[in-house]
Amino acid sequence: LRRQLVTVGAGLDSRPFRMRDALQDTAIFEVDFPGMLAAKRRLFSASGFDYDELLHTQKQVRHVGVDLSLEGWHEALTAQGFDSATPALWLLEGLTGYLTEAELLSLLGVISRLSAPSSRLAATWLAPGGEQLTMHRFVTQNPSPMLLPLGWEEVQVQTLPQAASSLRGDAPALRGGERAGEGGRGGEEGAKSADIPDEDELNGRYLLSCHEKR
Repeated sequence: LRRQLVTVGAGLDSRPFRMRDALQDTAIFEVDFPGMLAAKRRLFSASGFDYDELLHTQKQVRHVGVDLSLEGWHEALTAQGFDSATPALWLLEGLTGYLTEAELLSLLGVISRLSAPSSRLAATWLAPGGEQLTMHRFVTQNPSPMLLPLGWEEVQVQTLPQAASSLRGDAPALRGGERAGEGGRGGEEGAKSADIPDEDELNGRYLLSCHEKR
């Protein structure tokens, strides 16, 4: 396997299955609490997606059961075959906002030390000013100043609407006031449809970033 993908806080992410063709030459490391990974294997198996082949036959996916808040978690990653001399793609999706700044800096420091030049770090971030829950602990307007001292150069930082716009091409953007189901549903069912947040509201919530290791 010539490439490496590390999903930090993997949760129920399904990339090994839904992107199987694109990731066929990639060693995939899913990092999360041991109990979370065990529950994931059970849930996926019950839904017809069995990890056994990927984990034990092809050995393409490696489950790394650790507590990221404890020192030394990276030792379990390297024990599973992660090669710090080979560039990797690190994915932190839906994670950064739940860590304190100190926890996040510690995590990013370990990732940086494990990353060969040309590695990439893709992450989602919660921006200030949007809706926040009590579980949200870290917000940032721009993650680049935090990552640059750790050796990561900005490739791209986008708001969620900008990223969505680039993915949907020429598809028209949904604006505030438009409702899911308008035009296709009527009466009471249409009235119960949720509002589609406008771009200003989304701009205040989420950022998507990509940085490259120098």
